[in-house]
Amino acid sequence: VSSQEKKACAEKLAMASMQIDIAGDWIVEDAYSAAKKELDNAVYSLQYAELNNCNRYIQISHSKFEAQRIKNSL
Repeated sequence: VSSQEKKACAEKLAMASMQIDIAGDWIVEDAYSAAKKELDNAVYSLQYAELNNCNRYIQISHSKFEAQRIKNSL
């Protein structure tokens, strides 16, 4: 997040990180529906970062893919 030049990018990536963390907590508690919702939100935040040319595109894209993969496995 600190490498972002655009404030909006840093905010969206921080939000995605928080959403993924919350989803992890939901998974531990077996609340899969809530976890899927948080992962959906994270995917949208990461997609925003991709579409707005935020720094570290490859890492952002990979994180989005992993969030989708986890959601689909629930």
